[in-house]
Amino acid sequence: MSQENLLNAVISSNIDEIVNLLKSGVEVTKDIAEIKGTSAVNTITIKSKSGSYRDVKIVGGRYIAPDVDSNEKVHAGYGVVTVAGADYFTLDGVTVTSSDVSYPAIVRLKDASCYVTVRNCYLYTEMSADMSLIETYSRNIAADTNDHLVVENCLLEGANKGMSLGASWVNTPSYEAGACVRNNTFRNQGAKAIYLQGMKAYSVIGNEFYNDRATASYTALDMRRGFEQCVIADNIINLATSKDATGIYTEYIKAGQEAPGSIHNNEINIVCNANAGAYSSFYGIKVGSKEVSTNLNIVYNKVRLTGVYNSYADLFINSIR
Repeated sequence: MSQENLLNAVISSNIDEIVNLLKSGVEVTKDIAEIKGTSAVNTITIKSKSGSYRDVKIVGGRYIAPDVDSNEKVHAGYGVVTVAGADYFTLDGVTVTSSDVSYPAIVRLKDASCYVTVRNCYLYTEMSADMSLIETYSRNIAADTNDHLVVENCLLEGANKGMSLGASWVNTPSYEAGACVRNNTFRNQGAKAIYLQGMKAYSVIGNEFYNDRATASYTALDMRRGFEQCVIADNIINLATSKDATGIYTEYIKAGQEAPGSIHNNEINIVCNANAGAYSSFYGIKVGSKEVSTNLNIVYNKVRLTGVYNSYADLFINSIR
């Protein structure tokens, strides 16, 4: 179904959901722009007809950088699948990939794409220096946030980062909010499985993280700045990389007393490499910044570091209140 047909279907239909079923085979790069009329009860879904990601593959060819002014190049960048301003959109049960690691991301959200779901998908590429499998990009302007992203039951393999989320601006007019990452498997990213720069009320629950291939410093969950009730729970992290390794890192989580943040019930196993270097360090959970975390509970986590290490801590806390 084309973008135009999807638009007409939403405008003219009285049914709750428009579903575009993809037959088995290979599809080309897809762009999902704004579709007027979508809502929580009037959604758009693109999924494999069989329900299995093994049967439908969306493949990106050679990445051609947009011919725009230099200050627009980052915003104009696109993924193999690009969601640009579309709300209540779901990608379900497909494989998305490219052998060209020049793409900023395999799946890229921008232009305030809210309530987007990526479910039951396999996203992969080779391990790379600077590429994400899923990226949300927001400009340093108000109302440009990609809120309430859900990524669930997916396999994410390779790239530099599995997911790159949240605003990169320290003093942003509006942080992104409400991302939910649950029940996924992350395998062998180059630097980070999840890189979250700044977000309100995120949750990362029930995921599994594996890495035995990274040759540079690696952090499974690099959750920089969190606001309101942020939850990291019930995750399993197994790392055996060549250099420094950290299971969970956050600069800070600033939550309220009635709805505190929480890091709980996570299991972290790190095999420390004796050849990582004289200044290498290994952390299970690290909370550290000049900023102070508030109302953050760190409870019932299991951390196990084995091997030979120079600097290490199962739990390192710089500042919390």
